[in-house]
Amino acid sequence: MKKKQLIEKMVELIDTINSLQHQLNEVKTENKELKEKLVLLEQQPENTKMAVPEPVKTEGFTVDTEALDSAATAEVAEEMPAIEVNDVKLADSTVEYGSVIIGKIVVESVKYANLIGESNSENKKELLNLIMGKAEVAKAEIFAITESEATDEVKKELIDAQYAEALDYFKSAYGQITE
Repeated sequence: MKKKQLIEKMVELIDTINSLQHQLNEVKTENKELKEKLVLLEQQPENTKMAVPEPVKTEGFTVDTEALDSAATAEVAEEMPAIEVNDVKLADSTVEYGSVIIGKIVVESVKYANLIGESNSENKKELLNLIMGKAEVAKAEIFAITESEATDEVKKELIDAQYAEALDYFKSAYGQITE
């Protein structure tokens, strides 16, 4: 790749990282607000609190053993996909498929990063940044695909295309090693 193209790619990656950082900050702010609300709820007198069943912790997930009330449960069920453990569905098939492909992308990015890291290349740092940046962009794209309104078949095709594109990119970056 020419320097101009590399610079353009780096700018794109920086923009993506900035966007993801902004989203992370928003989530952190929301998390802080929810923690503050939780503290306020815990400070309420006992007679005004709702009875909340103890959650059961299983394999990294928390599953409530009882519903708080059927109206609230129905409302939440409409907004969130079911995430349960053991005999029950974890997520829809495209989310699971996307997760597997993201895992493969991470493994491949680490393989190529190791190959580049072991080289004596003058442009090693830039190539490593490109590899890691592309992996992050691919993960974000796959997540966006799983959240889209497309059919499962189309989602899987788009996810496969992201995987193939990421692998080609990793190979291309590795091919730019200069000694």
